[in-house]
Amino acid sequence: MLERLTQIRDAVLDRARLDAGDTLLDVGCGDGLIGFGGLDRVGPTGRVIFSDVSQDLLDLCRQRALELDAAERCVFVLSSADRLDAVPDGSVDAVTARSVLIYVADKPACFREFHRVLHPGGRLSVYEPINAFAARTGSDGRFCGYDMAPVADLAAKVKALYVGLQPPDADPMLDFDERDLLHAAEQAGFTEIHLELRVDVEPQLPALGWDGFAHSAGNPLIPTLAEALAQTLSPAETDRFRAHLQPLVEAGRGEHRLATAGVWATKRSTAPQPTASANKRSTRGMSVHRQSTSCVGQLTQWELGGLPGAESTQRDEPAGPEEQQAGQRDRRGCEAGVEWRAATVRLDHGGRDQARVAGGSQDDDPQATVFRTPGQA
Repeated sequence: MLERLTQIRDAVLDRARLDAGDTLLDVGCGDGLIGFGGLDRVGPTGRVIFSDVSQDLLDLCRQRALELDAAERCVFVLSSADRLDAVPDGSVDAVTARSVLIYVADKPACFREFHRVLHPGGRLSVYEPINAFAARTGSDGRFCGYDMAPVADLAAKVKALYVGLQPPDADPMLDFDERDLLHAAEQAGFTEIHLELRVDVEPQLPALGWDGFAHSAGNPLIPTLAEALAQTLSPAETDRFRAHLQPLVEAGRGEHRLATAGVWATKRSTAPQPTASANKRSTRGMSVHRQSTSCVGQLTQWELGGLPGAESTQRDEPAGPEEQQAGQRDRRGCEAGVEWRAATVRLDHGGRDQARVAGGSQDDDPQATVFRTPGQA
């Protein structure tokens, strides 16, 4: 699992294209997987803003920053992904988020906030499990990937409990797919939008111990299987359900289905033009190329002392005259003529936008199935 998380972290950070001296905002930082990885990349003159809805997780990150002797380069902000009020407009070089949007109902608002806090030319890198894929596809009669045909009547009762708690068409974890993420990014004003979807369908699940399986939940907002059985089945029905499922779980005889999506994009270097109505999906073909770019210089005093709602152990000296000329100082040495290939968006027969992007793939995101603290990325 650690190896997969490392690969996911590296993919998210690679797409953020961090440079020495950058300021990174990691939204839904959790225990700091992305943020501390980014801290290594921005170097001693860069900074990372750790943002999360959980004060406990922010405290955990703060303690780790102290242990790494890096607290002076870190800011800790208590906020949700759709309300980053403590972060000023155009103040960061890159925004990252991993397995965060599945907990937020208003995903377009998140993308608008990401766009707002980035300076012109800033980069966004988002990675999310597409839980709707497993929920809406696959063989009938399966429960958590296992064939439950012999006890279909019991499985239906248990499924009904979970569906009632998280309706597929209304719950934030299930009511979107990769095309919705792409659309939200475009409507927020991002350009050079890229999308990579990875889908895995495998005829085998890892062999698991029954106790661990029964006392785990797919996400923090639903009961464990043991709790669900207690709420829906009689003792005799529970025994029959377990007698069928337990051997399958312990032998790994099930089907694994998982989809994950990475979206990365750039905020245009000039003021964005008005987009089409947010209620309509784009139907135009899009092939965007950047012919020039501008990079903003160091941020000034707000990051580590003057940021409302933020905490840090250091205050910077005011920026010099050259640094105060926003948009004039090219810190990363960007040059005109650099070209970045964008996603190609087309209209399929079903009338929805799709993106087709060449490139590598990412490993499974265990956050799609593992119990997590709310707000943790």
